Amino acid sequence: MTLSSPPPCVSEVLEGQLFLGNLPCALDAELRRRLSITHILSVCPDFPSSGPNHMNVPVEDSEYENLLMHLPLACNFIKGALSNGGRILVHCVMGISRSATVVAAYLMQSRNMTAHEALNFVKKVRPQAHPNYGFVKQLDVFRKCDFQPDVAHPAYRSWKRRYQQDVTYYLNHAADTVSIIEDKLLLTNDFPSDVQQAQWYLLDLRITHLVSISPTEICSTSSVVQHRHFNVDSHTPEALLEVLPAIAACVHDAIESGGLVLVHSLMESRACTAVCAYLMGSKNKSPEEAFSAVMDALPLFNPTKSFMETLESFRSQACGPSAGRLVGKDRLLPQGKSSGSGSVSKPVLADQSKIERSRPLSGLSSY
Repeated sequence: MTLSSPPPCVSEVLEGQLFLGNLPCALDAELRRRLSITHILSVCPDFPSSGPNHMNVPVEDSEYENLLMHLPLACNFIKGALSNGGRILVHCVMGISRSATVVAAYLMQSRNMTAHEALNFVKKVRPQAHPNYGFVKQLDVFRKCDFQPDVAHPAYRSWKRRYQQDVTYYLNHAADTVSIIEDKLLLTNDFPSDVQQAQWYLLDLRITHLVSISPTEICSTSSVVQHRHFNVDSHTPEALLEVLPAIAACVHDAIESGGLVLVHSLMESRACTAVCAYLMGSKNKSPEEAFSAVMDALPLFNPTKSFMETLESFRSQACGPSAGRLVGKDRLLPQGKSSGSGSVSKPVLADQSKIERSRPLSGLSSY
């Protein structure tokens, strides 16, 4: 007798055929019996092969790991199990990265899907599935090699030459992103310029809202995060001060909705000023207290005299509930100021003077 539906630790990718899960469910003999599992594919070193119907791919969940060369054999093992009427469980430790990559590779090969289509297919039945960035790049190469990667294939050689540098560059972006408020507010002055890297960077960090302040260059597509850009026409403190209330309100509203916000500008001082403005306006901190919170996260940040002067001016204009006028539900702007809005259709460039001061919510597309 089989289960009418798998337990939460297992996801049914192809009905009655292909299952995706974690290590505990793979080790559970009773669960495997109830699901009528005939074959196991372990994509981790933690569950060595126990017989001819159990294949082990001993790779770690690292962006630097070469899973690509294991994909043909793994896909053939799945194909063989299903062609004989079997039911196969593919797993790693968490059922999130390694095993999800292998299942996506099988779907690509057997159903002629792109990596994008295969990953979306897997995510629909297992939302927590999220291969690491290195594995995602390898899925692209898997298709470019016609599902038979070989050291002599031009696509494989091209990937192999620069994958370590590419992965290191990606990981450095994540490492350079600092947390101001845990699970609520992040800050960076270095955003990935590659579209795919940008998308996976936002997903890896679980960012839901992106607030960017010129100068910056961000590829704009659709639907991974809500994105609002604020254009500052000059490098003067007065130009930034004019839009600070709207920026602080935007960050406040995103956090209040349960989001995780990333504030970004190529000018680190502008991103720091924006974060301080939010802390002052929403957390009732003084300029010194807000600055101290930023310094705790960025101890090497060296503010100019105008940095603190801008924060003092922001406080005196309309930081508290007793001055200014409402923006949205409960945020404030100085009298006579406005947040403005526009649309996003091109990469945001620092010198695009015709872009309006603030942009409405848009997004970055999922891979």
